[in-house]
Amino acid sequence: TNGRVSAVQTAGTQFAGPGLGGIVFSVAASLPFFGDAVSFVLSALLLPRTLPDVARAERPSTTMTADIRSGLRWFAGNRTLRALAELVASFAFCQAMVLAVLVLYATQVLHLGATGYGLLLAGAAVGDVAASLLAQRIHRLLGGYGTIVVAGAAAAAGYLCLSLVDNPYVAGLALALEAAASTLGNVAT
Repeated sequence: TNGRVSAVQTAGTQFAGPGLGGIVFSVAASLPFFGDAVSFVLSALLLPRTLPDVARAERPSTTMTADIRSGLRWFAGNRTLRALAELVASFAFCQAMVLAVLVLYATQVLHLGATGYGLLLAGAAVGDVAASLLAQRIHRLLGGYGTIVVAGAAAAAGYLCLSLVDNPYVAGLALALEAAASTLGNVAT
């Protein structure tokens, strides 16, 4: 399910990735970037082995440009999908604004050092993984629309709490709530 895929992705990108990246960066500043480049090359080389023969044998009968035009026409004609895309884009924009200043909030308001900031991010990842694992049940209970509304309200509550507190523990819980809400909304959409 989407929730489980999201949990695995979060575990790699928010738990293991930053920690290992920080260790490697302390050894040599360019190593994380080099390692990431190598991982992309290896992924590209291994990808053809994972595709079924049928997928490799099929040749498109249209051009990519024609397919993009067709997809955009379909998207423009689908009112529900356009509204959902606008909603997700606004959530992503607002989240990016917060993430852009989160390190300043952590260091200047919460008075955290590098380790504390890393733990704050790990706390958010806990909320992310928890929501990933519960997403299917919540979606079944509330439906798609209800899940997205609850996710938006919970993210707003997390951000409102962040704006009002200077306690790192409460801020960590608020960030975990926002991350959980964001993941729940992503899985639902």
